[in-house]
Amino acid sequence: MIIEARINVKNVKGIGALQHFDFTTPSIGTDAILIVEGQQIHVGKQFLAVHSPVFAAMFYGDFAEKGKAEIELKDVKYEEFLALLQIIYPSGRGITIDTVRQILALADFYQIKLARGQAESYLFKSETLELHEKIELAVVVEYSSACNP
Repeated sequence: MIIEARINVKNVKGIGALQHFDFTTPSIGTDAILIVEGQQIHVGKQFLAVHSPVFAAMFYGDFAEKGKAEIELKDVKYEEFLALLQIIYPSGRGITIDTVRQILALADFYQIKLARGQAESYLFKSETLELHEKIELAVVVEYSSACNP
């Protein structure tokens, strides 16, 4: 007896459950506390420093923040910063139409190439944004990059 079967795989999300990072409490790998809008965010200095020269300088350079137990990030929104962290930590959370603008701005400010690349890829593939919106965002990002080399 011979049994044949054909399987068409239309979508693959991954085999295991994606890890969820809770930045509100300390855990293994966290050794710094960032204060954003008065709320604590527990992060790993080395992990952020690998992804961002801004954080590398902040944590390991000759800056006042280097020795502080808590570092306040000003002019950053809590939810937007968490969205950025979810991009660079391997959580599997992607960029959405609601977060792409903020991710681009924060990725550019903190010079996080991984997040910027993912945001640009999202924009390129997005069918939700109109062409003029994509061009507008590209111009803003390029202008910002030119101001922050």
